[in-house]
Amino acid sequence: MSLPWKTPRNYKGFISMWMMWMMWMWNCGALVGPTFGCLIGRQFHHLRRGDRYWYEDDIPPSSFTKEQLYELCKTSLGRVICDSSDKLQHVQPKVMLEADSFLNAPMACQGKHIKGVDLKKWKTASPNFIIPDKMLQESIERARRDITNMRDSEVRRCRED
Repeated sequence: MSLPWKTPRNYKGFISMWMMWMMWMWNCGALVGPTFGCLIGRQFHHLRRGDRYWYEDDIPPSSFTKEQLYELCKTSLGRVICDSSDKLQHVQPKVMLEADSFLNAPMACQGKHIKGVDLKKWKTASPNFIIPDKMLQESIERARRDITNMRDSEVRRCRED
């Protein structure tokens, strides 16, 4: 088989996996077969477990309150796209699924049919959090030292090369 691009000899395993994915019988309702389904599932499992800032974890300080998590789960990618677009007027609620006139019909971005996030759940009881001047000065000085150290190490690396 001749490929349209140059492939190093040690990447034949990758090509074999790719061809296996293309030729394998796909699972019902999926675009991949059992092997790639397993690989993708394991990858996402490890991504979630390895991310200490995963939004559903209950480990502070990165976790959300239950009310905030509920608000995040209410919204959809359709709402995010509507809010981020200037001229978009209609989008289907489940944007990753094909538009369907009955099950996933395009809806107006301006209406309340595509649920969004209520940001009032993030309002704090003490919005005027005061940082002591000494702590702020120490943080600024530490940041200046870190930047100076990074610049010095970059200059040394450039001179070595």
